[in-house]
Amino acid sequence: MTTICEGCTIEFAPKRNGQKYHSRDCFLKATLKLLVCPHCGQKFQKKFSGQICCSRKCSYKFRAKKVSRGSIVYCSLPSCSKAIYRMPSRIKKYNFCCSEHRALYQKSPENKDFGKGWKHTAEEIAKIRQANLNRDYSQTFTEEERAKAAKRARNKVWTPEARKNASLSHLGKKLPEEQKRKIRENSPKGEENKQWKDDDASYAAKHSWAKRHMEKPKVCAFSQTEGHLCKGRLELANKNHQYERNIDDWAWMCRYHHDKFDVENGLRRLTPKTVKIYGKFINPKVKNLSISGIVDNPTISPNLNYQ
Repeated sequence: MTTICEGCTIEFAPKRNGQKYHSRDCFLKATLKLLVCPHCGQKFQKKFSGQICCSRKCSYKFRAKKVSRGSIVYCSLPSCSKAIYRMPSRIKKYNFCCSEHRALYQKSPENKDFGKGWKHTAEEIAKIRQANLNRDYSQTFTEEERAKAAKRARNKVWTPEARKNASLSHLGKKLPEEQKRKIRENSPKGEENKQWKDDDASYAAKHSWAKRHMEKPKVCAFSQTEGHLCKGRLELANKNHQYERNIDDWAWMCRYHHDKFDVENGLRRLTPKTVKIYGKFINPKVKNLSISGIVDNPTISPNLNYQ
């Protein structure tokens, strides 16, 4: 006895009474209910309970339209007038579909008040400038008020957030050259500066001080004694390694003579590793280099047993 499958219309021999489909696949295809996506209208098979849309993308768009309470506005550019869906908080007097149309409308003669701003004429700018130049700030801001403001500023507690905000507010801004010149001329220098550390300054700070007070020559200090120009960059060397604020204790030397002078006068720290580097300078037959006033005893031998 044979019967016809209701799913694929194939004739088959049923294994039990009342069998309508020849396989489980035919049964599932015949009894499957397809849903219609409310956003795009496409039919799809439900994969999990509670599924409404065919895809996640359609679900996001459908829920956004369902939940939001926006309205349709039109582009303010007359040649466009494109419909735009905007939320109430984003609807303004002038609405544009893109930044290009915004710029076109702003430059067009039809624009009367959008993005115009307030611009002073040249005469008004000159009057404002002259008024600020002739203003006597000693009357509006007395010495007592200035002292109180300075005291409040010194007692102010700078939190990490306040420091970060102050840094971000000045980030990317460059001062004009005239203002930089005024700051350099009026800023306290030397012992008058509150950050002056004198002999407690760091190694780099003392070298910076010497560079500011010594003009950099074009030749090494040993060029005259040896009769030829040295090669290499010039470095600022301290003659006795005391690093005092005395210009006579500093000299400009090339890299070669700087290393040679320090090693031969016992001013360079020598270790088993550095002896290999500066071994070419540790030779008793080499004539000791000396500059007038560099060291009192230029025949000091280096300490090779330094630990």
